[in-house]
Amino acid sequence: MFHYIFSKSNRWAVALTIASAFTAAATVAQAGTVDVKYLGYKGGTIYTNLGNGGAGAFQWEKVSGSGLPFPDGNQFISFCIDIFEHIKTTGVTSYNVVDPAAAPNNYAMVADKAGLLSHWFGKYYQGNTLDQWTKNEARAFQMGVWEIVFDDLNLIGDVFAGSFFVNGPNTARALAQNWFDDLTWKTGKTLDLVAMSTPSGPAVGRYQDQIVVVPVPAAVYPGLILLTGLAASRKLRQRQSA
Repeated sequence: MFHYIFSKSNRWAVALTIASAFTAAATVAQAGTVDVKYLGYKGGTIYTNLGNGGAGAFQWEKVSGSGLPFPDGNQFISFCIDIFEHIKTTGVTSYNVVDPAAAPNNYAMVADKAGLLSHWFGKYYQGNTLDQWTKNEARAFQMGVWEIVFDDLNLIGDVFAGSFFVNGPNTARALAQNWFDDLTWKTGKTLDLVAMSTPSGPAVGRYQDQIVVVPVPAAVYPGLILLTGLAASRKLRQRQSA
């Protein structure tokens, strides 16, 4: 699970194609680092022309680091943006936190695709906990993320054809295509995203890059919102009594 299956020739041919397509990508400053622990996922096997593997909504716990604006111990959801690598499922993984345009490592998607990803999340992101996703939604959403990252810019929106396409499962693929067919996804709401990226270079020590919504919406921090509200209420009463 999580380790995508390729013939060596196909993997490197695709990687070289993507890398050459994005050699003009600007370098984006690193926002910090984060140590995270993998907790599990909801989804299932996805079959594509680039490989097959288990994918969907991944759940993590932030262990430490300044790269993500979450408290240590907070749990959050991510989606894969690097079909050629795998997740470290045991222990702690260290990531650089970067602008999505600078990820995944070695073949950055650049700004146009990062912008489309922000719209995709704004339209179809179901929430920050696994129980807010069905397996079908998680797989369909992941298919859409890969379609944006790996297909040619002018072909994005057709999960059945292009440099990247999905072979199955059919139910999730149909949902992903239905979502793409509603063209308002390109122009509506956006969500702020960052990428968790392991360093580029030799494959040893690299793990699968992920895309994350930040900051976590208020529903994830009910206690924090309550405390903030109480503090604001106290300040208001103090001003009124002054």
